[in-house]
Amino acid sequence: MEIPIPFTSKGKIYRRVEIKKPSPAVLADTKKIADEGNFYFAMQTFISGCIESLEADDGDQVTSKDIIRQVVGDMPFRSADYLSIQMMLKYDGDDGIEGVYECPRCHKKMISEVNEKLGIDNRDFISELQVKKLEGEPDEITIELDQSVDISFGEMNDTIRNMTFRHPNLKDCNRAWSIIGSKDQVRYQLQVYVEAMTKLNGKEVDNTFRKRFGLYIFEKLDVKTDINKITNALTQYGMETKVKKHCRECGKEWLAAINTANFFVSGLQPV
Repeated sequence: MEIPIPFTSKGKIYRRVEIKKPSPAVLADTKKIADEGNFYFAMQTFISGCIESLEADDGDQVTSKDIIRQVVGDMPFRSADYLSIQMMLKYDGDDGIEGVYECPRCHKKMISEVNEKLGIDNRDFISELQVKKLEGEPDEITIELDQSVDISFGEMNDTIRNMTFRHPNLKDCNRAWSIIGSKDQVRYQLQVYVEAMTKLNGKEVDNTFRKRFGLYIFEKLDVKTDINKITNALTQYGMETKVKKHCRECGKEWLAAINTANFFVSGLQPV
């Protein structure tokens, strides 16, 4: 199976994996971690336990469970999200995603679910979602800011004109979670971008810099232009997570984001 975004780990590029159905032990370990609140480490545990082998571009096959666990941390989240869903489908073939969506015009809530009494299933389905793959080797992404930002913080005095990122991986998500936690979703997402940031104005940044100035810089960026530009660039590959919705109350049509995490978590629930 080919993942949407190939990645580099331990000097090798990986883009193909062989997966298997999750065992009861993997499901139990994953659910325990998820119940403790760390969704991203739970996903890393789940994926590591369901990979038979990883194939590097040079033909090298990795089957060691210890090495697989190490390598999976470097996997881009967008690839990990896609892969975890494919693994869950091996466990439960039902690919429907439940959700609640609110009309942006009249605020009427729409529920996507299975209603056996009425014989209705209006869920969205994994099999109907498009997957965009990055061809070629993984590379960094440089964003030219629409609005440059003047930064003055202690000895940090600079004008930020462009920022460079790699695709955020599971390690980035885990580090962001350990710093921000799950109760501040906006800052959590910004911290993920901080962890994935590699350069400012073409100059490399290190972990010490990220810890001191990273979130401060992101909180200065313009949300409507540059934060959205960064988000779009870092989520352009992987599974499409927006679907068209139609409000039966007022007729409004809009694109709603479906939560693929719900599909993953629901698969961990006891039978």
